Amino acid sequence: MNKLANEAFPEQRASYNLADQLMSFSRQQELAASDTILKKLLEYGRSMLSLEVAFISEFLDQRRVFRYINAAEDFCPIQVGAGDPIDESYCIRVVDGRLPELIHNAQKNRDACQLTATAAVPVGAHVSVPIVLSDQSIYGTFCCFSRVPNYQISQRDVENFRFLAHCAALVIEKDVGGLRVFDQKRKQVQEAMDKALFFPVFQPVFDLASQQAEGFEALTRFVAKPRKTPQHWFEDARDVGLQEALELATLNAAMAALEHPMEKYIAVNFSPNSLLKQQQKILSALPSDQTIVIEITEHDVIEDYDLVNRALAPLRERGIKLAVDDVGAGYASLKHILMLKPDIIKIDQSIVKFIDRNPDAQAITRAMVAFAQEINCDVVAEGIETEEELATLKALNVARGQGFLLAVPNKDA
Repeated sequence: MNKLANEAFPEQRASYNLADQLMSFSRQQELAASDTILKKLLEYGRSMLSLEVAFISEFLDQRRVFRYINAAEDFCPIQVGAGDPIDESYCIRVVDGRLPELIHNAQKNRDACQLTATAAVPVGAHVSVPIVLSDQSIYGTFCCFSRVPNYQISQRDVENFRFLAHCAALVIEKDVGGLRVFDQKRKQVQEAMDKALFFPVFQPVFDLASQQAEGFEALTRFVAKPRKTPQHWFEDARDVGLQEALELATLNAAMAALEHPMEKYIAVNFSPNSLLKQQQKILSALPSDQTIVIEITEHDVIEDYDLVNRALAPLRERGIKLAVDDVGAGYASLKHILMLKPDIIKIDQSIVKFIDRNPDAQAITRAMVAFAQEINCDVVAEGIETEEELATLKALNVARGQGFLLAVPNKDA
């Protein structure tokens, strides 16, 4: 938890720290279990082949790095974390086919004798197979060797050794493969923010009776690579711990695009985490002379509504309104509405789509409109794309809406 949240909600500090500790402990347990499995695979492989040293290496930045080792008590010429240039290793030559997976006696192999380690260790018997991840990338190698030759190792033994390498790949995929994806996503999101590879667009929200725009929702479009939808960019940011930073960056871009305050309101989207952790920065970024609506998506999990309401309090005191977005898209709609008491309920486009042909969707919308009237709340329908959908929504007394039929998002509000 960051400094702001600690200062704003000191009594929550212990629970946040405990949650962090539990997550850290869980991750440590997972890694410990993986380490145990990989070490056991090496131990079994070395015993099966009757060789002295077994190891798992990773190919990293043109180096071969030793990640796991199992060795005889009296002989271990390598250390975990140590490494050497990949071009000087047996490993890369096995992977690219210059050396066979099974060498009974490296001293008799002309290509192996060109490597310094063959004489320096020395290397006698050597078995090495690639560790291949599910995307067909090579993580490194699963290896075993000894100082003396061994002519008893058969191709059947190599097949069994290859199976152990496959088992190792399954374990490594969970940890290292996941970390690679994590690092890649984080790098992409960070680059998008650092280089401002996005821009705001504004989609009008109309009074359906008068067809006049009453407000605009600020949305974000990305020009960063790889090409992904805005939803995927924000999901990736959430997955790598950059959600609050990206939401704040896109907010600043949207506010900078407004040349002057408008009579119509501007709606901006935030996750509950951003409201908790970036409260002061959000307040500072929002112009005091502009009517603002903060939209909280129905998809976001809220574990402590009291905490979120306390974060919203200074925003609402300044006249900022609250909308619950995507209502009907998941399970949390009613609880969000009951606990947060929004000023606006936004009906998700999944309900609006083909509503003219869907009696169940019409019944839900009718009930939502009646409920909103009871709690003095406005209703906005999202994703209106056909005249038939528009006519049905009007008949159901939905007062406001947005969608491509009415206007597409554009750079000008």
